[in-house]
Amino acid sequence: MKPPNPDYMQLINTINMPSLLVIGGSGGVVSPILAAELAGLNRYLKIVQIAEAGHGIPYDQP
Repeated sequence: MKPPNPDYMQLINTINMPSLLVIGGSGGVVSPILAAELAGLNRYLKIVQIAEAGHGIPYDQP
């Protein structure tokens, strides 16, 4: 979520269908704080946080 990645704040506003963002805890690419901020920008975005998972959610919490 840092340059040179696209501007996610602008991109999130173009989503016009139900979407799910799955995040881990600390060590994840998207922090819970940033996920909440993104969800606040788009009513279609739902956030689910997987407990005790980091960047590799499928490996940390299969």
